[in-house]
Amino acid sequence: MPMLHSCSYTGCEILTLSPYCFEHERVVRSEVEAERTHTAARDEPTARELAAAVQPAT
Repeated sequence: MPMLHSCSYTGCEILTLSPYCFEHERVVRSEVEAERTHTAARDEPTARELAAAVQPAT
């Protein structure tokens, strides 16, 4: 049988079945999504890098 426990977010005392309460679950998800987006953006070459790769070196 599931047990209620406090939200894992620092300072939050809301009882929940999940690791985080609903409000902090949204916060954590948005942080993870922002990190994924930031990592993907770093992996894409910039316009300058693309132009340098297309044009032969002179």
